[in-house]
Amino acid sequence: MQLGSGAMSNSIAELEDADVIFQIGGNAHHAHPVIGTFKTGAKKKGTKFIMADPRVVGTAHFADIFMQQKAGTDIPLVNAMINHIISNDLHNKAYIEERTQDFDAMWDIIKDCTPEVAAEITGVSADKIKEAAELYAKGPNSAITWGMGVAQRHNAVELVWTLANLALVCGHIGRRSTGLNPLRGQNNVQGGCDQACLPHFLPGYQIFDEDFIRALGGGDAGAAAARAVGDKFEELWGVKLNRKHGLTQLEMCDAALEGKVKAMYVMGADPVTMNPDANQVIKALEALDFLVVQDPNFTMTAQMADVYLPAASVLETYGTVVNTERRVQMTRPVVQPVGEARADFEIMIDLMNRFGYTQNQLQADNYSTAKHVMDEMNKALPQYAGVTFDKIQRRNNRYDGVRWPIAADAEEGVRYLFTSGFPAGKVSLKGSDYTKNSKIAEPPCDEYPMVLITIRDLYHYDNFEMTGKSKFLLELDPHGVFEINTATADKYGVKAGDEVKLVSRRGEAKAIVKINDGIADGDVFSNFHHPDTHINKVTIAARDPWAHEPELKACAVKMVKV
Repeated sequence: MQLGSGAMSNSIAELEDADVIFQIGGNAHHAHPVIGTFKTGAKKKGTKFIMADPRVVGTAHFADIFMQQKAGTDIPLVNAMINHIISNDLHNKAYIEERTQDFDAMWDIIKDCTPEVAAEITGVSADKIKEAAELYAKGPNSAITWGMGVAQRHNAVELVWTLANLALVCGHIGRRSTGLNPLRGQNNVQGGCDQACLPHFLPGYQIFDEDFIRALGGGDAGAAAARAVGDKFEELWGVKLNRKHGLTQLEMCDAALEGKVKAMYVMGADPVTMNPDANQVIKALEALDFLVVQDPNFTMTAQMADVYLPAASVLETYGTVVNTERRVQMTRPVVQPVGEARADFEIMIDLMNRFGYTQNQLQADNYSTAKHVMDEMNKALPQYAGVTFDKIQRRNNRYDGVRWPIAADAEEGVRYLFTSGFPAGKVSLKGSDYTKNSKIAEPPCDEYPMVLITIRDLYHYDNFEMTGKSKFLLELDPHGVFEINTATADKYGVKAGDEVKLVSRRGEAKAIVKINDGIADGDVFSNFHHPDTHINKVTIAARDPWAHEPELKACAVKMVKV
């Protein structure tokens, strides 16, 4: 929103040539092990690492500076880094003047957030904050990477703004081995966002709702642009569009409980397992008149469906996926779909034809149908104008693919963005008030004195449907665990291997105790993969006011020995 793109500004391979990498809110070695390998390679080549996380994990083991901040204090931590950089004349004045605006307004908001003030809030020493700020600012090529610990927060947008401010005031964006690099949580999350699996956008992040763009400060010019976008897609698709944006998953659930949404079509998602406050999600789905689930696996959500449509897996169909560095890669069938399973896009095209919206993309074979769909993307998305099936085929390697944006006559896309500026011109430096962003949405209290933080595990993936079928992976990681440190275990009279229960205001979950002295007293960490734990029955659905992303990462709980 701030820079005009929600994707990685740079490529993965560039990390190995960065002088400094600042990792916050994520454990790449477990959640993104391929990228974790590149970070290990970078360390061997001499890259300096700054790591900020409530747990000693992954990059923290070889970080030059490790900051173990309290959960929910990321904004004051990063604000203090910016404060120190500006106060000590380490900021890039020429870059700020040429490429940004509203510097003074940002400074007014963060000028009191000194490292000393932030130390009291975050638990990280002022000296360490200063050291991290100076290392990042001096670079000369410094990159920022982050994971779901930043994205899945009730103030995620403001936190990303703050990280963008850090990069902008130092001029560390628009060059090789620098930039802002969100590590997407799952395969093809980037592709789904590109193709408008977001309720406020049409494909290519094109805003079509005039009221929405005005709310973002777009004014009359923005409203006119949104109107033009809607007109373009109406002509392309040959149908009259509803010009109001839609609902997020959690907003759909709210509306179902209110009786405003009567039916839901769930494709490639498992909200019963993966959404926060799962008990409330289950109530919402039970309130529907009609539920359709389309998925390769018979998920917990599929088990509640009135109609289940079996979808082909990625190894059974032609198509494309887009990874976290904007790389469009081709999938190819290595086995035939099982039973009645069909490619997602074939099911959708067939349904549109049955609904009376005639489509001609459905061809005699799966490859030709996928190619026709990609041809439409070339017309609809400016970033995809040069992304073609033929071009990807010429790359002759499914793991190579084509990175967007790419010109129609080019063979390789742009490795790093913003070399000559930003799409909207000068970028606004948006200050975030640390006094309003210094804790999680639901802080601990006398009744619920502990903080639950959810994480990803190296051996399992998301809702367990795929990795849970692997005997080898189950031997490595057979059940859910709650990680606590020795002091917490002693306080509650438990030991490693004991079964305990976490209870929140929304529900409860059981798992086995694991001792980890790399975390703070009073914190408890749990991955969200294991259905025997189903930790999202405990988590909170507090949401970011801009992106409506829920705070999946942290909430208040109490622990009870079973």
